[in-house]
Amino acid sequence: MPLSGFHGVISGFLVGIKQIIPDQELPFLKIKTKWLPSITLLLSVAVSFWTIEATSYLPTIVSGAYISWIYLRYWQTKPETKLRGDPSEDFAFSTFFPEFL
Repeated sequence: MPLSGFHGVISGFLVGIKQIIPDQELPFLKIKTKWLPSITLLLSVAVSFWTIEATSYLPTIVSGAYISWIYLRYWQTKPETKLRGDPSEDFAFSTFFPEFL
């Protein structure tokens, strides 16, 4: 079974959605988009316990989400503000986890 890297791209896109529209609610799931990367990572870890094939995709998913967060948080330049990254508290690394943790 060949290993593909698109799982990391999908998790990176979910982190981008978290940054752009964090408070938008998905109508069919009734959850906010800020939880999509966290739910994807949690489901990927859960599925990897039951299937061997999913274990090979887990590092790609985790690194795709983490590297996209690093890029958006520290390196992305915004032309309207001339600043690098997104220093807002709404996009801090701790926001990927529920508040009770």
